[in-house]
Amino acid sequence: MLDELGKLDPSSGVAPYRQIATRLYAVVRKAPAGTRLPSNVELAAHFGVARMTIRAAVAELVHDGLVVTRQGSGVFVAARSASGYFKVAEAVRSELANSECDQLPEVAVVAARHGVSEHVARRVLDLLEAEGLDRDVRRKPRCVDTDAAELALGAAVTAVEAAQASIRRQRTLSGGQRERMAELLRGLQQVTRAATLAGTAETLELAQQHLQAETAVLDAAHLAHDYLAEAKPRRWCHVQAVAERAGELAVHLPPHEASALRAAAWLHDIGYAPDLAATGFHPLDGARFLTSAGTDARVIALVAHHSAAASEAAEVGLDAELSVYPDDESIVRDLLWWCDMTTGPDGQPMAFADRMAEVRTRYGPDHYVSRALAHGMPARTAAVERAEAWIAERRSSPTALDRSS
Repeated sequence: MLDELGKLDPSSGVAPYRQIATRLYAVVRKAPAGTRLPSNVELAAHFGVARMTIRAAVAELVHDGLVVTRQGSGVFVAARSASGYFKVAEAVRSELANSECDQLPEVAVVAARHGVSEHVARRVLDLLEAEGLDRDVRRKPRCVDTDAAELALGAAVTAVEAAQASIRRQRTLSGGQRERMAELLRGLQQVTRAATLAGTAETLELAQQHLQAETAVLDAAHLAHDYLAEAKPRRWCHVQAVAERAGELAVHLPPHEASALRAAAWLHDIGYAPDLAATGFHPLDGARFLTSAGTDARVIALVAHHSAAASEAAEVGLDAELSVYPDDESIVRDLLWWCDMTTGPDGQPMAFADRMAEVRTRYGPDHYVSRALAHGMPARTAAVERAEAWIAERRSSPTALDRSS
């Protein structure tokens, strides 16, 4: 089935998730009921996008009754019952086949003729254009900024709705992060309206960047959940708490740095997953897996070197392998280390010294982790001191950041 889907058109004005939904529809409409679609991981690798984008695309087909999801089994073609904009697309396709016109009608014509909103009409024409029909006739009278704003808002709504559905089902994000997703949607609605009215492409681009950052963080949370929640439940408790602390700090960072910190917090211990433990050294195993998954290079570097991993790599003879990944010597790295090294194995807040003592006790004095603690202690201590100085500068009153003291 993957061979039939083709690839994304980077020059298209259609958002990636909608292009994917369209290509899936072209395959689904010819497949017999009960046919299983490729997994989200397979589709993400095929199209070169995040799994969150795939979820948003599949949600389009689920909403229109064309596919059904079965927990633990996958996504399957539903019994035939055309609905939603796909039903309108069939009608427009039939109209064109029975007329002398070989160009698509304008949005307003489709909306009026079939009693649908202009938003649905645009989705219909996106679908038909992807099938090779000429769309130029309806592009001329339309404003490019308006198109882009509507695409951004549509992507935001779909991504946030998918995120909220996942949160309700899997409870992978904290209350604060759920509120952050709601704020994202409200902010994008406001900023895309402004972009539409004022024609400010720069503002719209900023909104899209914020959406992409939030999507990357949510995708990291899902990935960590998939590999750790059942296989390593205690480790998963730790990861969730580290991610929550990172979220509290991220509000004081620029958006791109905030996204890197939060994603790395979710993913820093993914190398503990039994399916990924190739060398048994979790920072390296995690970094290698994330590289194959197409994760952002900076997030991979943060995971590879988190909490003075280089000192442990030297103990097990994997320092050359780890050195493939650059050490991001930034405040983002220091904050990630601080979040990890002030959070206990069950997610409880701990002072840095108590956390280091707990690790030594848990592993025993002869374990390489304990030996590495001594070798890497100067780097760990310096990072924690820089992080706490940074936090102190931004803390005007006692907050959740005080939990480690």
